[in-house]
Amino acid sequence: MEKIEYQINQSSYDDIYDHLIACDVYFVPRLSEKVAIDIYSKKIIDNAIRIEAWENNVLVGLIAFYSNKENSFAYITNVSVLNEFKGIGIAKKLMQETINEVQKIKFKTIQLEVNKSNSKAISLYKLLDFEIDDENQDNYLMKKNIIK
Repeated sequence: MEKIEYQINQSSYDDIYDHLIACDVYFVPRLSEKVAIDIYSKKIIDNAIRIEAWENNVLVGLIAFYSNKENSFAYITNVSVLNEFKGIGIAKKLMQETINEVQKIKFKTIQLEVNKSNSKAISLYKLLDFEIDDENQDNYLMKKNIIK
């Protein structure tokens, strides 16, 4: 395994699409059950700030978030790491980089939605001081205060 490099907004549509297709089966539930991956990839490239992990020009990890300037919060729409790169801290590092980026923007909070059965993701978010703010039948809405 080569050195993982972290970048912001360097990915192309094809990079994102290929990454999400490769990660699809590991989402809880599958990403393709919730969105059309081609349309979602285009939405991310057009509207999201992307925190990326790369190895040898391959997008191995991706966080995409939307900025809601009006209400001063960031909404994380995607957290994904290629399966063969899981367990080595990439998701945690991507989340830390995302938190840093949101602090630079001077937003008050970060929000994300996670499936209740995705215990690994929930544990990571709690480790990074996200708290459950709301819930529905399947998901938790988690929130982290940035500026108190």
